[in-house]
Amino acid sequence: MKRLLTIVAIASLLAGTFSRPVEARTVIYPAENARPVVANRPDKNPSIREQIAHTARGDIAYYRFGKGSPIVLQTGYRATLSEWDATFLASLARRHEVIVFDNRGIGRSEPDASAFTARDMADDLDALISTLKLRNVTVLGWSMGGAVAAQLALDHPANVQRIVLMSAP
Repeated sequence: MKRLLTIVAIASLLAGTFSRPVEARTVIYPAENARPVVANRPDKNPSIREQIAHTARGDIAYYRFGKGSPIVLQTGYRATLSEWDATFLASLARRHEVIVFDNRGIGRSEPDASAFTARDMADDLDALISTLKLRNVTVLGWSMGGAVAAQLALDHPANVQRIVLMSAP
């Protein structure tokens, strides 16, 4: 009986918790927390055009800008090349030739997207690096792109000098 009373008491508490009305309100952040405007966003510069690399694994859409050692940015799951932060891109482009691209089945990249693995995406990335004739490449993998960058380093070590994993699994 004591056990039943305990269960009833807990159920009553939970019922009260779940039956309370939910309150939603708008939050306005002060301007000092806003992202700064980047006047010279590299991938929006009219002199820089989206290009298509005709790789052995299919067409891959990409942007290439900046000067210095090459760094290829591998996006996360279903992200497009335009989702990279403008301030981050501008900062990288000061010292690196930056290559941002869309994965298979995203944007204007056309490789078969019906079913694929991180290994398939690493092979696509390897094909892009080879097609663009990049040497001493750094690959930065963001989120799922980190798994792709790691797979690239395992399967194609000759085509990558270093990998950087950002919020990667």
